Amino acid sequence: QIELVEGMRGRNAIAVSPTGSGKTIVAILFCLEEKKRLGEKFKVIFVVDKVHLTVQQSNQFALYTYFKRVIISSEQNSCMKWEDAKKYDVIFIVAAKYQEMIKRQKLEGNSISKEVSHIIFDECHHAGKKHPYNEILKEVLTWEESPQIIGLTASPGGDSDYEGTRKKINTLQRNMGKAHVVQVVKNKMSLDKIVPNPIIKEVPIRFTEWERKIFDECNELMRRLEANLSDQWDDTIPRGSEKYLEFIELVGAKVSMKTEVDLLIRYSHCLETFLESGNIEDLENMLGKKSTDDNNDAKLEKLINLIEVESEKDPDFKAIVFATEKKAVNNLHDSLQKRGKNFNPNHSYKGYGLVKGCQGEEGMSRKSQRASINEFKKEITSVLVATSVIEEGFDVQACNAVFYLGDITSHRSLIQARGRARKTGSTFYVVYFQETKGELSYMKSKRQEGV
Repeated sequence: QIELVEGMRGRNAIAVSPTGSGKTIVAILFCLEEKKRLGEKFKVIFVVDKVHLTVQQSNQFALYTYFKRVIISSEQNSCMKWEDAKKYDVIFIVAAKYQEMIKRQKLEGNSISKEVSHIIFDECHHAGKKHPYNEILKEVLTWEESPQIIGLTASPGGDSDYEGTRKKINTLQRNMGKAHVVQVVKNKMSLDKIVPNPIIKEVPIRFTEWERKIFDECNELMRRLEANLSDQWDDTIPRGSEKYLEFIELVGAKVSMKTEVDLLIRYSHCLETFLESGNIEDLENMLGKKSTDDNNDAKLEKLINLIEVESEKDPDFKAIVFATEKKAVNNLHDSLQKRGKNFNPNHSYKGYGLVKGCQGEEGMSRKSQRASINEFKKEITSVLVATSVIEEGFDVQACNAVFYLGDITSHRSLIQARGRARKTGSTFYVVYFQETKGELSYMKSKRQEGV
């Protein structure tokens, strides 16, 4: 942590360190040092992209400092003006609120620029494209007296190949004011002891005959719809992935074929839900088909077996099951709850929690999110089934096992999820269907890291 602080002194910097290594402590040590150096001129804006992180980070600062702190989010002090906020040493603020504050000051003919010494961006890898982080940075970097910019992340740039990763990191550095990437080098051995790397196991799953039939039929229907929409379809984008959905919307905006576009989106969601959860019902319903055989859940059966084996190793067994689609998370949670009754009663696990994002019909409230996380912390549940909402930010204890069933086309997401398997001797499972985008994407990830 001290090595990272030393690398951050006097320049814009991106501090890169694994999940669980104490990046917030690094920020605290840095701020204590800067307060001593600057005195009354010390003023920090600590920007986060999720409401719950304002409280979490502020509480961490409260443990180790006597800084005057304030939280500004949609839930606390949402209308606070800069005149009141600047009375505090460290301002923990959601990115969207900070954008509003900067715009309001400009409209009133005032400037924040001379009154801020540092801006810290938590999970700074989000600072790209039209994300609020990037919009803030565009404004801040035009200030006559630009504050020192600090970023914190476990993964500054993840892509499916080396060149893509290099470009993303370089873009992030430019966006953050030509920031230097700071990593632990001299004390790498100490870091590895504190944050042990999990054992990585890939678990390829074979389709049942029926699963293969439905999968192939769905892909053929999607291929025909794609051909109707465009004769220049990008076949390199895996069906069901986030990039695929973005491409559909891009093509759909150029043609007047709403029915075909809507159908492709529905097929895409159903396909991804099946590939992640192993639950084929939605695809069957879309195709109007139903198997008479109940043994068409190869992925779920394997997951249950892996959880069962892992739960025998530790009386305080903790695990997270990651998926990308909210519907897939629902399916996995419901299926595990039902099948869990068949587990050996001597196993230590206590039940299954559920955490997913707030947006959309399948979303859950922040109150429900916090309740599920607290149940996991208090040993009420032992297995948490979650979307990427807890890959970063949420304070979740180290786990014995993490099962990644989600969209592997995002290498960064894979790294963030892996950071939750932090107990000594923990295992990170990558579970995917053979001969699908999951297998191809994971092979790319392995090559990228030199695994």
